[in-house]
Amino acid sequence: MNYDVILKITDPFEGMLRPQMTASVTITLDSQKGALVIPVRAVKYEGGKAFVMVPSDKGFARRPVTLGRESGEFVQVKAGISEGDKVQVPSASRGSEGGP
Repeated sequence: MNYDVILKITDPFEGMLRPQMTASVTITLDSQKGALVIPVRAVKYEGGKAFVMVPSDKGFARRPVTLGRESGEFVQVKAGISEGDKVQVPSASRGSEGGP
């Protein structure tokens, strides 16, 4: 994501920066240790409900999931799968079907 922002710079950088200069920054608003995250591409939607595809005896099966925060290419999973569970992740060129 890209956002235009206006910042007030205080010492010691005041003399180093000039108008129209650009920068890339990372701002961490919140972090949660131990959060379970999966690639956004792994999540599919039907009827506004999120699910993932997990391996089963017959190939793959749907598993409903409750999602938390999304950050870039990853999304937090609050319920539905556990650490160590495998989920199907489509190739980057295909993307995920549907949307929220």
